[in-house]
Amino acid sequence: MVKLSFRRQATDIGTRSQVALIHRRAGFGLTPGERADAYSRGPAVEIDRLVEPEVNGVARASDPWDDATYAIRRPPPELKASAVADWLFNMIVNPRQGEEWMTWFWHGHLVSSLNKVRHPMLMINQIRMFTRMGLGDLRSLLISTTTDPAMLVYLDGGDSTGESPNENYARELMELFALGIGNYTEADVQAGARALTGWVSRPRDQYEARFLPRRHDPEPQTYLGHTDVNDVESVIDAVLDHPACGPFIARSMAGAILGSSVPTEVTDQLGREFASGGYEIRPLFRAILELAVERPDVVTPVIQGPLPWLVQALRSTGAAWEGEAAVRGLHLAGQVPLGPPSVAGWPGGTAWLASYVVTARFNLAAGVAALTPPDSPAALAADALELGELADILGRPEGFTETTSGALAGIGAGKPTEVLTIALSSPDIVVG
Repeated sequence: MVKLSFRRQATDIGTRSQVALIHRRAGFGLTPGERADAYSRGPAVEIDRLVEPEVNGVARASDPWDDATYAIRRPPPELKASAVADWLFNMIVNPRQGEEWMTWFWHGHLVSSLNKVRHPMLMINQIRMFTRMGLGDLRSLLISTTTDPAMLVYLDGGDSTGESPNENYARELMELFALGIGNYTEADVQAGARALTGWVSRPRDQYEARFLPRRHDPEPQTYLGHTDVNDVESVIDAVLDHPACGPFIARSMAGAILGSSVPTEVTDQLGREFASGGYEIRPLFRAILELAVERPDVVTPVIQGPLPWLVQALRSTGAAWEGEAAVRGLHLAGQVPLGPPSVAGWPGGTAWLASYVVTARFNLAAGVAALTPPDSPAALAADALELGELADILGRPEGFTETTSGALAGIGAGKPTEVLTIALSSPDIVVG
């Protein structure tokens, strides 16, 4: 029997499960090198490290993109795939996993897509903005998003003038980004659109966002009950003043971390505290993670999307996969970073159990398994059929279910690639 280096008795199963849960729900899992230290520190310290990486001395990964590579006027298609692969690599290696996860969360919430924006540099700079501001305050984040060059292109803000205001961003700001359906009127959409006119993002300006007064309607608008709205700041302030804003954001973030069945009274309370605290995002993030540990009754299973599942698989196995091949696999699975299919982002829940996703995920799992180093903890555990250890390595300290254990045992020892493929694509790892 192969002797494995990690001593599973170092911490109790409850502690390990709590630590693993917060790292797979608000990060991209743990590498074998991180696992023992994270378990020994316990969930309270790990939450603090995810939420306050700077305070805890967690190093920041270097920026994954080289501006000189991407700042060209007419980028070829392969450059778009390369931009995605660069971000995928950063998700794997970034020590600040909470910050990286929050960047991913905002990318799926305040949506723009390379499919329409077309220029990788615009999307790259938007992702950088989410990283820089994603744990700050919501007011600053929404103001920056509203005038972000990629967003101006994606929702046609750059085409909006006082004579012909475009309503796309004004509508999505309220419906999908900050308030939710039923909390605004068509008159609010029209007023918001007029107040936001004047901003452009054009090739002639290297796509820098610029405000052109001649394209702006300066007339004060009545918007969400406010009568003095006529620019970006006053639009965002009116949105933040709406009682639906705090609960809406809290519900979205809590749903991503805790699962879609969090009681409304829980998210409403989180939202009220979020709003009364000045819409500071970091305390909201912390409060949700603390609920994940302290209130297991509000935590429900989450079907992982192909991207977070794949990043966790790569981190836990140490597989070194060529980035653009991984991007092709993610395309077949339906979740390519920088390319949400619509302004609503990616589907979730049972959409990730569609047959084409299951097939693509299995093929991705086989690719990860084939490229896992034979001396890695995951490969050694799979080779020796140490199923408890393998489950722990893959982020499930509580072990595989009886069904998955039976399937893996049926493969037998000495077949690490086959065992890893089935384990990674099993419901135990996909759902959790």
